[in-house]
Order: sequence, then structure tokens, then C-alpha cells
Amino acid sequence: MNPHKRSSNRIDGRMFGTMHGKLPDRPHNRLHRRVTGILAFLLLAVQFSIPVPSAAADNVPQPAPERLRVEAVYSQPPNVQPAIGYNEFDKYYVDLKTDRVARPRDIPSPSIYLNYYLQEVTKPYKPAKPTILKEADVPADTAADNRIRLKELNPGTVYYAYARAYYTYASEAGTYTSPESTPSNTVKFLTDIELEAYSYGPNQIMIIWDDVWYAGKRMDYRLYVSENKEFANTPPIYIGQEQIGPNGPVTVNESTGKLEYIHTVRDPGRVYYIKIEPDTADTELKRSPSSRVVAVSSYILARTTKMSVDPVTGNAIWKLEWSPVVTGLSGSDIKITYQIYRGTGTSGSIEQYMASKDDTTFFLTVAPGEEHYYYVIKAIVTRNGQNLYPGISITSPKIYIRESEVAAKPAVPELVPELSDAAMVVREEIKPTEATILWRAPRKGNGEVDSEVMYDIWLVTDPNLINNPPAGSKIASDLKMGQGNFVMSGNILLGYKYTIRDLLPNTTYYLKIVAKKNFIEYVDDMLQNVTLESDPALKVFITPAPGPTDQPVVPATPPFKVKKDKQGREMVTSTTAVITLKNKWYEQYTDRKTPDSGPGEWSWYFRTPSQLDEIGQTLIPPVDDLADKLEAGDPSIDPLKFRKVEYDSGVTIDVGIVEYVPGMDYNDLENLPADKVIGHTVTPNDPDEDINAEDNVRDGKRHNVDITLYDLEPNKTYVIWVRAVRRSVNLMSGPSDPILVTTLPELPTEAEKPTVPVFNYHFAGDTFIDLGWDFNSQYVYYLQYGTADDRTRATGRLSITPQDLEYATYYRVTGLKPDTVYYFWIQAEATSPAGEKKQSDFSDSYIVKTQKEIPPDTPLGFGVKTVTKDSITYEWLAVEGMEYILEIDDGIDYAGSTRHHISNASEFTVTGLRSNFRYYARLYAYDPVKKLESQPTQSVIVRTLRSTDDYDSSEDPEYVIIGDFIIKDSYAVNGTWTVRITGVNADRFIQHVKTDNVLDYVIDLKTMPQGTKKISLIISQKVFRALGTLGENLILKTVSNTIIIRPGVMADKNGVYGSATSESDFIIDIVLQAEASGDTRNMTFRTPVSEIAVSLSEGLTRKISSFGKPLKVEYEYTSAGWYEPGTTYGYYLPAGESAWKKVPLQRSYSYDAGVGTLAFEMPVPGKMAIADQGADFYTDISGSYARRAIANVASVHELKSVTGKKFEPTKDLTVGAAVRFMLDIMDVEYGVNYMTIAAKAGIINAADTGRADEKCTREMLISMAARVCEIKTGERIGNDQTDLSVYKDIGQASPALLPRIRYAHRTGVITSRFSDMLGPKDIVTRAEAMVLLEKLLRFAGEL
Repeated sequence: MNPHKRSSNRIDGRMFGTMHGKLPDRPHNRLHRRVTGILAFLLLAVQFSIPVPSAAADNVPQPAPERLRVEAVYSQPPNVQPAIGYNEFDKYYVDLKTDRVARPRDIPSPSIYLNYYLQEVTKPYKPAKPTILKEADVPADTAADNRIRLKELNPGTVYYAYARAYYTYASEAGTYTSPESTPSNTVKFLTDIELEAYSYGPNQIMIIWDDVWYAGKRMDYRLYVSENKEFANTPPIYIGQEQIGPNGPVTVNESTGKLEYIHTVRDPGRVYYIKIEPDTADTELKRSPSSRVVAVSSYILARTTKMSVDPVTGNAIWKLEWSPVVTGLSGSDIKITYQIYRGTGTSGSIEQYMASKDDTTFFLTVAPGEEHYYYVIKAIVTRNGQNLYPGISITSPKIYIRESEVAAKPAVPELVPELSDAAMVVREEIKPTEATILWRAPRKGNGEVDSEVMYDIWLVTDPNLINNPPAGSKIASDLKMGQGNFVMSGNILLGYKYTIRDLLPNTTYYLKIVAKKNFIEYVDDMLQNVTLESDPALKVFITPAPGPTDQPVVPATPPFKVKKDKQGREMVTSTTAVITLKNKWYEQYTDRKTPDSGPGEWSWYFRTPSQLDEIGQTLIPPVDDLADKLEAGDPSIDPLKFRKVEYDSGVTIDVGIVEYVPGMDYNDLENLPADKVIGHTVTPNDPDEDINAEDNVRDGKRHNVDITLYDLEPNKTYVIWVRAVRRSVNLMSGPSDPILVTTLPELPTEAEKPTVPVFNYHFAGDTFIDLGWDFNSQYVYYLQYGTADDRTRATGRLSITPQDLEYATYYRVTGLKPDTVYYFWIQAEATSPAGEKKQSDFSDSYIVKTQKEIPPDTPLGFGVKTVTKDSITYEWLAVEGMEYILEIDDGIDYAGSTRHHISNASEFTVTGLRSNFRYYARLYAYDPVKKLESQPTQSVIVRTLRSTDDYDSSEDPEYVIIGDFIIKDSYAVNGTWTVRITGVNADRFIQHVKTDNVLDYVIDLKTMPQGTKKISLIISQKVFRALGTLGENLILKTVSNTIIIRPGVMADKNGVYGSATSESDFIIDIVLQAEASGDTRNMTFRTPVSEIAVSLSEGLTRKISSFGKPLKVEYEYTSAGWYEPGTTYGYYLPAGESAWKKVPLQRSYSYDAGVGTLAFEMPVPGKMAIADQGADFYTDISGSYARRAIANVASVHELKSVTGKKFEPTKDLTVGAAVRFMLDIMDVEYGVNYMTIAAKAGIINAADTGRADEKCTREMLISMAARVCEIKTGERIGNDQTDLSVYKDIGQASPALLPRIRYAHRTGVITSRFSDMLGPKDIVTRAEAMVLLEKLLRFAGEL
């Protein structure tokens, strides 16, 4: 059947046939032919009196299908099948019927078709799916009911279905396709639920079924577990919303979309029959009454007992006994046979048959060394030799020989607040919505951990229910401890942990836990599973309110004060004031506000570490180093008397300020808003904080938070207070104790004479020099330069304003002469608020030599614009002031080339060429001032068109191969359209390729059958072998992109195309719109994702995992601004991987045509797309000042040391982290030996290899960066004498590191634009490291 398009009304002009060998239609060509065809048809109609359909007929609507319903397609014996069901051919299916389809009015002999649409109801934890066209172009019946089976649906899924109709009819003018009708009525149905069951534990069965969602909620169920096939006298187990979830008996496996339930049965070794029914009263939801019935057996119970040991051989006699199989069947013709097998458990081993028994006892002789064997009992139940349970395995679990334990009640679980040994401590955690409880691991009499103990756990909020909790409060049943529950210290199991989730904040809970253990014992002369339970253990816990444990603590006066500078002066001006508080401090609960004050109100009061240490000596008994012990969480410190308070990132600070009035009541602040500053973060920001100061918090971190208050009035006294706020839970502290601040009077200030600027960076080009110095954002600079070391003879004078330097790290001086020594002098000028100006002295001369003349850059965008039989027009992106040289020849060596000199143009036409002839061309840029040529572009190869002199045919020559060489299926099967070049067609194709003198070959795959989702090309290996020999490309044009298969792509590493011993075919599968899988969090796709997979069919089909040479992919775009350099890249995702690979793009764009192409290469099959790279490689850097630096470094080097999506920019940098950063930007592979690798490379000293966990200082980071810069640039540090006196604290730097610091300062890897302090001993953050590394990479030319 011919596929039909329904997007618009049209007449296909096919009555005159189709000519093979035509170029793809351009829009104006298609319009021209359409108009021409219609006019020709009208002339014929007039001449031969052919009736012409009126335009009105095109608009006759197709009536919609009626009475869509779920009804069995196969309902007549002997082939009767339900309307909703499953079979091995159709998988899960539904049968649909509609009434006969009405014909459209006044349309002669229409062909009517039906399209069936499905909308799947997805689970909320799975991605939503759109409505899909499930079956298309189904011929409709106008005389009887229409019927269809929709196949391969998902099990246990609710679908909505509807149908639309359309028609076609043929006339002399062509074939008309109508729009689709309005939709039919919608039906909803539930596919059969897939049910599975397995033997699980003693008297237990694991039951698994589909998690069905409908109408925004989970389906309820009736579960039946019966001892007979007829389910006689079997009551249902009702499973509703409250039974499903983490604290219910039925758990959700979101990865599979299944529900899992462990059911306890009565008898071991018995076959049970299971089915499940949806429990819904919705009569409109069509479904099967129940799932199919599955049968499963519970395990046979067994135990072993040692009977004797031969003293000579050491052989032991063991008695193996087991529970009999229970059938519930009567009759003497029932026979049960037990087969005993033995296995080793080693990989690839097969269980060995040992014996058959009719009773339930077997004696084993076990030689020394055979104790590792296990045994399995398998039962076969027959009647008159016929197996009664075919396909059902009635078996025991693996049985290992060991003495059976004497049944004894397990010990009461020992609930504890913490588990610890000398190496570690793990404490219970009680959070607002979850609690993790701990208990010790139970042990046997020999001291071993008893891993057979299970647990039942109940949780209630009513203490009166704890002794007899209701069934619904049981949150765990037969809970076995796994790896996730273990609390380990090395190889030692300390105990267990269990987390209870979905709790309510600020609620008291009562927990009951009982230990259980199964034993196999004789009961009434039959082996049965006996479960013994411990006495219960009880626990009471209270979940805290959301947010911090305490309401945000009011900062007392000492942590909140006016900040002082390094000279001890308060940082207050006439219009600003800086206050400082701490985000962490220590407090004592006492009646003394300060250690020296008298008794007063009992409360928590701030104490410095030194005050705490003094207080510790007054305690009984005395406590040494009280502050250190409080910081370390020493349990000996009474938490009711001493505590540490710390704000997390959820707390912000609001600042209030009012003008002071004598006699004002500070209690009134309670009712005043703190709105001067709102929502200030508690992130430390004091660069001068001394973390080692005696009275700083004893954790080696920064905690000072500085807040600057602006827009104050001069010479006024203000009352300032703060509040701590946690807005996520609407909590706010009361006002802090206020402080008084008086601003300075506004006095005229004189301008200070600036210090002489010092040059610290330069970079020389041929006609420019970049200079850097210690910029001050308030100064104007005067720069003079000349070619003699005499400022009076300076030939250049420049004035540089703060605006010129606002976003710059250097200043460029242009218009210089190449290969010339220049001398530079600089002067700074400061201006007071009153307008007074003062200037520094000029600096000493700074000598820089420009480079010799540098040739121009290679031209960009060189390509072919048009081709005729005797001319080629080339184009490129012209640069103002540049001339160009076009070199053309008929050989790639350009031995006899012609050179064309071109001025003031971006294109050039070469005439007088031979037709149907291949030419090579390349372009040079020529600088007429320097008289220098650039390096040439890559060669562009193009063939002139044929002329009538060298091509005698009624068909025009062109590139697209169509016709009989390439066999294209007329329709898509299940969304796959198949195209073949195989067998004799491959031979004919190759012969054509050899003789047609066409450079490359294009297969146009843009016009596809309706419903095509995947294109499958089957191409003989002979085709690629021939193209490889000829050195020609095979180009596949799809609606998504163009795929260029160049010579060698389909070859293996030995250059062999396909099989070396037999003829084989390559299968190239192209998915036009694939799922954007993998890690795409930092990508914005500009094109749909497509996918290519390649396999080789040589009897068996094997996948091709890599190409012999990279595959080239091209995308077309029409807007020049669509491509953003540095942001837009090609991406491919290798098959089976999750990390997308970013590759650079080859770009060309014709401004005349308004069309461009982006191309990239991929070495392996997989998914592909064009995408923009995001700026946030990590989820926690958007608010960081170093965001751009982090993104820039991560864009050019993979930061392997940063695992996951969090960078932690504010975290202190360790030496080890700094070393890994250095190795990351050097693209070095490393493991646990990274410190050794760095020492060998000279990045750190050998003595530093053991300091990985220490905090990294600024001087050490600079030293590492200087060495990496030296390695990258090849520029040796040597005996650098750069002046570092600009830094007032340079004397604190380690003498051994000074050469590297000088080198880093000179090269601009570190600059001090607005500060005269280096801080060599300061601890740096991870963000600071990235800022420095960004400068390093810019200097090295990588950014």
C-alpha cells in the first residue's frame, strides 16, 4: 500500500511518471512543475472532455469512526481468544472494533483508512509518554465492522485509545488525500497484569506483579493464594494504598515498575496457585477479570544431623531428613519420589545426581575436605507415571551439612544510642522526617554473629497501643539484615541500623522490635518450620521540628560588633559601617552574662574559647582544654551546661537600624522590623580572619561574617541589631542585644599621593604590547613610551581611565613597529572627593621588544559557492584590509598551479575550466602592509559539470543515486524502513560508480514512508570495498542530518571491509529521533538526538563497536546566529555509555544563500546531536563568585578529581585536592599514587607526599601552579628577580618558594589589582584555586 500524507490537501503530479537521476526538488522547481502539470492536465481535459473534480470536493470531510469498543476479534470456536490477553506471538494485546466506516459524501470510489492512537498512563516515577500513532493506514471496511489487534503493549498498564479515519481517491489529475476525521469515542482498558512467583524462604513465597496506576493513584488489588487450582474456599488478600510503600508489607521496585510481596504459607514443599485481580468499581475501564494463574512451590524443609565418625578414615556419617511434600490429593496411585543432588557452588559446575528415595531420610558419607558440598532435594509427584506438576519445581534450598541448632528463643534486641569501638563511633540519628535506630548484632554461644535472626518492627504514636499494636502499624516483617543495615568497623560487625522514613516532625513515636528465628523441628512427627520470638524491646523517640535543632540562636554581643581593621580602628566612615558576627560560637548556660558579672537571668551566654578554658579549671573535677573538648564532641562535657552553636546555609541574617534617641527603650526593638539588610548569607567572608587566633573557634575554619551598612548619614548615632531567620520554615529569632555606632563627620579629605605603579606583566605581538600593573580602581594612569631609554624623547602618550580597566587584566598598546625595543613609563593620579589631584612619580623604564612580523591568520569559511561546466566560484569570510591569493590546479600537489591575486572581495570565479573535470583549490590571506602570506587553507576538491559534448543522454547528470541500484521498501514495518544495496544490485552499483565520473554519491533518504522512525540500510561489503578503492564517499541524507561514510570508515584495523573469508552485508540502522539518554545536565540540545548502529551480517550478526576511521556527521542551519562559538559543540554518546563526548565543530556559512553547515566526527557508533554547553558543570556554583572560572577550567579539561555534580567552592582546599587539580589540567591519568606523580613532576616536594589531607596555603598553591605553567609553556623559571615589594606581607612567604611566586607574579598567574597583601600562609578555598588556574590556562593559551 502506498503511504499517505495527511498534513495538507494536495494533488500529486505523478501522471507523467518519474524521471530517474534528478536532483532533489528545490521549492521553486516543485512549484513550477506543479503549476505546469495542472495546466497540462486542464488542456488535456478541454481537449478530451475529461471531467475535472471541483475544488469543493477537496474539502469534503471524512466521517469519524463510530462505536470504538474493546471486543474480541477471535470469538468463534475453535479459535476463541479474549479481547484483552497475552500470547507468545502478539505478547500483551487488546482487540478493538468499530462500526463500519461511513463514506464521505459525493466522493467517487474513495479508499478509506483508519489510524489508531494510544495514550499510556505512566507511573509517576517514570517519564511521561506522549500520545502515539500505534497503527497507521489500516484499510477500513465500509460494509462491516472494522477490527484490529494492537500488539506488543506493556503489561499491567492503563491505555486510552481512539481512532481517526481519512480517505483517498484517484482521478485523472492524481491522488487526493483528505485530512483526518475528528476522533472516535475514547475507550480505556487495562492490559493483563504480569504475575510472577518464586520460592523465597521457609514457608514463604515471593510474589511480584505490575504496579498499575490509574486516575492519578495506584490500583488496589485482590490477591489469591490457594492450595487448589479452582481457588475453592480461598478468601482474597486485600492490598490497598496503605499496604504499599517503604513501611508497608508490599514494596515498590521503581526500577522495574513492579510491586513485591513476601507471603507466608502453611505447608513447606507444597504447590500453591496464585492470581491477582484489580480491585476497581470503574465499569468503563475494560480489563480481564484476573491475571493468569501461576503455580509455585514452597521450599522443602531439611536438616542434617551428624551420626558418627570413622576414627580410621575420618569419614563422617550424616543423616539428611526433610519434610514430605503435601499434595492434598488422595489415591493409592499418587507417588512421590525424592531425588538427591550434590553441588560444589563453583562457577560452571553442574549438580550431580546421587540417589532417589521414596521416604524422607538419606544417609551421607562425607570424607574429610568434602564439607563444602551442598545438597538439594527435588520432588517429583506422579499419578500412573504422569507428572502432576509439569514445569513446577518442588525443591529444597541449598543444604549445607552442619549440626542443627537447638531451638531457643532469641535474645531481646539490644537497642543502643551508639555503636563504637576504638576506631569509630556511629550514633543514632533522629531527624524531622526520619529516624535511624541502632542495635547490637545478636551472637551465638560461640561468639559468632547469628545471621539467621529476623525482626518484626511496629511503630505507633499512642503509648496505650505499644503492648498490642494494630496490624497496620507493623512497618517491617521478617526483616533480614543485609549489607545496607551493617555497621562495620573494618571487618568487624558492630551491629545493625534501620532507617524509618516518612515520619512527622515534632512527634513522639513508640517503637517495638521483636527478634525471630526459624528452626526446623519435628512437630507431630513431621519436620516443620518453627519460629521462636524474643521478648519485645521498646524505644521512645521524638522527631524534632523542621530546621535547626534550636530556633536560630540570638547572637549575643561579643559575636556581633563593629569590625576593626588591622590597625585596630573601627571600620566606620561618614556614610558606612561594617559589622561582624560569627556563624559559629560557644555558649555556657549560666546566670552570669559575662564570666565577671554578677548573678542574673539564667540563659545561654556567649563564651570565647579562652574563657571556656578558664571556666573548665573551676569545674569539679577540673576539665583541661574545655573548648577543644566541646568542639570535638567529647561526651564528658555536659550538654546541659555547654554547647556550640552553628548556623547552616538555611539561616540568613536580617539587620535592623534606627537613629538613637536618648532614653529609648531597647525592648521596643522586638516590634521593629530588621529591614536595613534582609537575607544576608552566613557564609564567612572576612579575608583578614586569623583562624589560628586564641579566641577563634577551635576547628581551623573561618567563621566571621562581615556585613557592610550603606547610605548612613554623617555624624549620627545609630542603634543596630540583628535577627537570625530560617525562612524555609518561617522561623525568626528575637532581636539581638543592640550596639551603638556613630558615623564620622563629613570632613574634606586630601588626596593621597599614589605610590609608583610597578609593571608586573607583558605580552608582545608584532604591532602591539599588552601591559599589566597593580591597578587601583580609583586612579587614572598616564603611560608614555618610546624607542629610546629617555622619557623626554617618548613618542607615545596615553591616558588610561578606571573605565578602561574595569573589566581588563591588562592594557594593550597598539600601532607599534615589529621587531623593535620599546621603553614604557607609567604614572598614577589620585583625585580627592573635592577634586584635588595628586600624581605619583613616573616608574622606571620597562623594556619590551615586539616580535618580528607575524603572517596573517589562515582564511576562514573557504568553500565553493557555484559550479558550472567551465567555471567554479569560490567564497570565504573576508577580513578588512586583507587581500587574498587563490591557488587552483588539477593535481593535489599544485605542481602546475595558477595563482589569482584578489583584493576587496569575498568571492572569486575561476573561468575557462574543462567540463566534467576535478580541480583542487586553496586560499591564502595576504597582508599588503607586511607583504606576508598566511598558511593555506585545506584543499577544496570539486568537479565541473558535464556538458552536452561529453555526456550524450536525455537525462541530466547529478549526484543522487536512485532507481534499481538501490531497493527501497515502499512502507515501514513497525516503524523501520529498509533500503538495500545487495547481491547483483551491489555489483551493478559498483560498475556504475566506476564509470560515471561523479566525485561522491548521495542516497537521499529524506522522503520516507509514513510512520518511519528508523532507517535500516543493508549494504554489501563489496560496495564499501569499491568506494574505498576509488577514494570516494557515500553520503546519506536524512531529515535529521547528513552522514558521510568516507573511505576506511567501514574497514577494520587491518583495512578489511567486512568478512575476509565470505561475502557479508553491513546493516546501518539510523534512528531519526532517539531518546536523549545519558548525563545531559550541562547540555542544551539544538538539534534532535539521532542514533546510528552498525552491524555485520555473515550468517550471524555481530555489532561493530568502532569505525576504522571517524564517521562524519553534518547538520544544516539557516541563521548565522544559531551557532555560538565556544558554546555550540558536536556531541556523541558511544553505545552503552552515559557520558556524552564533546567534539569541536567544522563550520561553514554562506551569507548569500543564508545556509550553513556544522560538521563533526565520531569514532564509534552511538547517539549524536548538536548542543550548547552550559556554564554550570556543577549544581552548587551558580552563586559563587568563581562560577565563570570553574566553568572555563572544566570546559577545557576534565576535572576527574571532582566526582558527582557538586564542586563545593567554599570548602577549604587540601594539598591533595590541589595536586589533583594540577594533574587534571595536565590531563594526567592517576590513581592513589597521585602525590608521588606530582613529586616526580616537581609540582610538590618529595617531603610533601604525606601531606595530602592538610589544608593548602596560598603560597603552596601558587608554587604548584607556577610549576604547571612552566611545564605547559616550556618557559623556565630560572633566577627570576621580579620585584615583590608590592606585597607588604611578602616577608611571611617561605624563602624556598619565592622564585616560583616571582614567576607567577611576572606572568600574571597571580595579580594583586586592589590589594597590597598576598596572604602566603592563608588557607585557600577550592573556588580561589579555580580562579588562579583560569589565569594559568589563559597564560598558557588554552583559554
